[in-house]
Amino acid sequence: MNRIRIVPGFFLAVILFVFPACENDLAEVQKVIEQGATGREVAYDVELLYSDSAIVRVRVKAPLMYRYLDNNNPRAEFPEGVRVDFYSNSGQTEGYLTSKYAIRFDDLQQVNVRDSVVWQNQRDERLESEELTWDERSRQVSTKKFVKITRPDEIIFGYGFTADQDFTSSKIEAVKGRIKVDKVQEE
Repeated sequence: MNRIRIVPGFFLAVILFVFPACENDLAEVQKVIEQGATGREVAYDVELLYSDSAIVRVRVKAPLMYRYLDNNNPRAEFPEGVRVDFYSNSGQTEGYLTSKYAIRFDDLQQVNVRDSVVWQNQRDERLESEELTWDERSRQVSTKKFVKITRPDEIIFGYGFTADQDFTSSKIEAVKGRIKVDKVQEE
């Protein structure tokens, strides 16, 4: 069951319907609403689907979402965590990401997930970190925090990580661990 509460609309309804005998200058009312606290929508048991060319690419599920209607900083916050499933062109699950907290900044086109972040794909590759940032504009995922990457034949530890958004190409800073190397590329 999804419940949404919109705070500014409530105040406007009180002003317009509870006090109909009062005369208010609409410009003054609008000024009060704009200067007041930003609105917040609250939704429970959220499921968001993102598609491209009518194909579902990503599904986000969360027990709680706050949508802040701030003109200067619109954002969606998931204070009780998220699960994000990624899908292929054929609709098959390619991987998932979980975290105990997430926030998306609309204007920055940036998503931050933190606290027990786990990304796993169908190739048995797993990334664990305390924080990841996805920049939608550059289409990159990164962190300056500790990361652990587990693959079927290796475990890699490091501080700092950058990858393209589908994790097909990645770079780990301050690497530590056993790494299988097929060939060495000189820069």
